[in-house]
Amino acid sequence: MRYLLLLISIVIYFTDSVSSSVRVKDVDGESRVALVIGNSLYSGALPKLTNPIRDARDMRDVLKSRGFKVIYGENIDKREMKRLLERLYESIGKGGVGLIYFSGHGLEVDGENYIIPIGADIKEKSDTEFEAIALNQILKRLDALNSRFNIVILDACRNDPFSRAIGVGGLAKIEPPIGLFVAYSTGAGGVASDGRVGENGLFTKYLIENIKRPLDIQQVFRRTREEVYEASSNRQFPAIYDQTIRGDFYFTPPHSNSSRASKGGEADKIATIKPIEGRGGADIYEERWSKRIYNGERSYSFNSPNSVKDNLTGLIWTRGSSETMSMDRALSYCRELLLDGYSGWDLPTKRELQYLSDTGRESFPAIDTRYFNVSNSFTHYWTKSEPEYDHSKVFGINFLFGTYDNYLKSEEGYTLCVKR
Repeated sequence: MRYLLLLISIVIYFTDSVSSSVRVKDVDGESRVALVIGNSLYSGALPKLTNPIRDARDMRDVLKSRGFKVIYGENIDKREMKRLLERLYESIGKGGVGLIYFSGHGLEVDGENYIIPIGADIKEKSDTEFEAIALNQILKRLDALNSRFNIVILDACRNDPFSRAIGVGGLAKIEPPIGLFVAYSTGAGGVASDGRVGENGLFTKYLIENIKRPLDIQQVFRRTREEVYEASSNRQFPAIYDQTIRGDFYFTPPHSNSSRASKGGEADKIATIKPIEGRGGADIYEERWSKRIYNGERSYSFNSPNSVKDNLTGLIWTRGSSETMSMDRALSYCRELLLDGYSGWDLPTKRELQYLSDTGRESFPAIDTRYFNVSNSFTHYWTKSEPEYDHSKVFGINFLFGTYDNYLKSEEGYTLCVKR
């Protein structure tokens, strides 16, 4: 079964490669306006939510860095939501691209979907239509405008507080007007993860990562869906309703590069970001990752005959072990390693190890074999990143094709250790 998934991944990869090589319309001069709302301080029957504000702020920032003029609100009531929506309609009525992102509570009532403002007095589910804003009305207004392309993103598929069953909720399936692109954080009727305290929700986390990549909108959401599905151990599967007809859309156009500042943002070149004194390693590298556009660039040099320096991230890597071992043993192996005078080695995170994967190579394996001695087989390399819902597993990356999967910690895999 795993081999079949790897072969499917190859087909998807080559399909993406062909589609991304097509010359597309230059959108640099096109107006982009977004409305971003995060609501978390609910009361009454609607429980407070953990991460909508963080999600909304991070989405605001990444959209600004991609040339969007952002109208922003957090913890706002119905009157303010309607006012901000009118501002958006007025702006995108002049043409260009419009986007709405909402993170908070959403409810489905008799097949109609609603996004819930702060202060909504919903004692019974039937109160929703009077206290909330109907998604259908928003879609109709967008459809009536003169914009080329409109996107609606709802991270609002939480548990229904009016249901007696746990894990029941979400939004109803829809058929958007022609020309709109709508995405839910999980499938119709499904419930999405709000995420851990201090982190992004699962859907928004992966969506932001993919917005930074030079992918068309369909690829952005397809990859987000794949990553959310795997990270949730197959529990959360984002819904995509694509009714677009007016050309392509890229958050990060393919001609963008890391040496150029994104419109409305700062330069995204990782090599210019220096270590931050007094900050933990995780903070430093998360900041580095968040400030670069993923564009496939790699630069290595030998730190010694036994280790390799990644010149873009500053990470130092072992060249690869020839022995397979369990994840726990691999973690101990790295942390006990003394190499080139260094201690403090560790297993990489999924993001760190995935960066070494070069799926743009013309031959396999999908890693630079001038520097790394990796196995040319189906066996994976360990990370220490766990899926959201299953802590008996961690992500592993197969360098034959550059694909990744969840593996039980007791399985056998290869090891690359990293020094941060």
